[in-house]
Parts: sequence; structure tokens; C-alpha cells
Amino acid sequence: MVGFEIVAPDNNNLIERKAASPTVSIELASPDGKILFAKKAPLDAWTWAVRAGENRAFVYGREEPATYFDAAPKTEYTLTLTVFEPDQKQSKYMVSLMAKSGGWK
Repeated sequence: MVGFEIVAPDNNNLIERKAASPTVSIELASPDGKILFAKKAPLDAWTWAVRAGENRAFVYGREEPATYFDAAPKTEYTLTLTVFEPDQKQSKYMVSLMAKSGGWK
């Protein structure tokens, strides 16, 4: 699964309200150039997994188009991230692009 980890300043509950909403796209391609998934939308339209009491969220595409795939061993993929509309008013958040394997919850 590919998504974003968003960390808010301590004691900031804006994550629970999906306050960060830049428009982004991520696209994953196989070695032969086949697009495995492509998603473009404001982050507040993605799925937000937030554990109670934490100031972080994992944001990913759960609904179509989803942002997960089955990786083949020893295979290299190309992941492209594009930020179309930054959300500069929310610059207090730290955001990391992440790939997680099964059992991350």
C-alpha cells in the first residue's frame, strides 16, 4: 500500500478533521511501464487511518482507484508523486510518502 504519513504538531486534532488537503497524484508503474495504479485527488478525499489519541495519520487510496498492489519479489517499480495544488496554510504538518506491506494496522 502506498500513501502518506501526516504528522501534526503535538496536541493538534486537525488530523481528525482531514485538515491537510493539497491536490496530489501518485502513479505506480511496473518495470515494463504498465500503470498499476494512478490516483489524483485532494488528500481530504483519500482514506485517513487515524489511531485514537495520536497526532499522525496514514492517508491512502482505499476506494477506486486504490493505492495498493501485490509486489513481485526482486522487482523494481517506478513511483511518481506530483503535487498539483499545495496547501501552504497547513505547512505545520510533516508529510512523508510511504509504502507499507501487509499487516501495517
